[in-house]
This record gives sequence, structure tokens and C-alpha cells, in this order.
Amino acid sequence: MIIIIIIVNKQGERHGISVSQSPPTVRKDLWLFWMENAHDCSEQGQWRDVISLAGSAFDLACLHGPRDESCMHIELTLSAILVSRALSDRGERAGMDAVILRALESLQHPDHAAP
Repeated sequence: MIIIIIIVNKQGERHGISVSQSPPTVRKDLWLFWMENAHDCSEQGQWRDVISLAGSAFDLACLHGPRDESCMHIELTLSAILVSRALSDRGERAGMDAVILRALESLQHPDHAAP
């Protein structure tokens, strides 16, 4: 999976960056941004936005980087909990099960193993 973020500068020029090839700090900052916004949406009862934002954070945390980079298994676990809970609360059991299964598979992937 490749996540590309489109950034528009002050001159209106668009630039795409591949998050999967960004430094770990950039990925973790983006993960935190999405999770903070998901939390804000949950306080307002905007569950579709919670699922979208937490799901994006979850997808990002599932990306497998080189083994020498810091892994995101804590972020993966936290975002999996939030998105699966939001899906469950909306009655989307199949979606919840898919998230949990993907989280387990991703955490067992060799690139997510602790060094």
C-alpha cells in the first residue's frame, strides 16, 4: 500500500509525497494528527469521520518499513482499537473483524517484530 499526501503550497502548486518513504518521525506525526482529529470527532459524535480518520491512522501504522526504522506497533494497536470500536458501535461487525484480523497479521509480520 502506498499513501500519498498532496500538499498545496502558497502559490497553489501541488506536491505529492509518499508517506511510506518518509522518515519515521513524519509518519508518527501524521498518525498523531489523524488520531487527535478522530478523538475530536468522537467527542462530537461524528462517527463516520472517526472511522475515516482512525482508519487512515491504522493503514499508516500497518505500513512495513525497513527493520532498522522504529516500528509503529503501539500506534497500530491503538488505532486498531479505536477504529474497530467505532465500527462495532455502528453495527459493522464484518468491518471490525477485518480490522482486528489485519492488525494481528500486521503485528506478526517480520518487519513489525521487535529488533
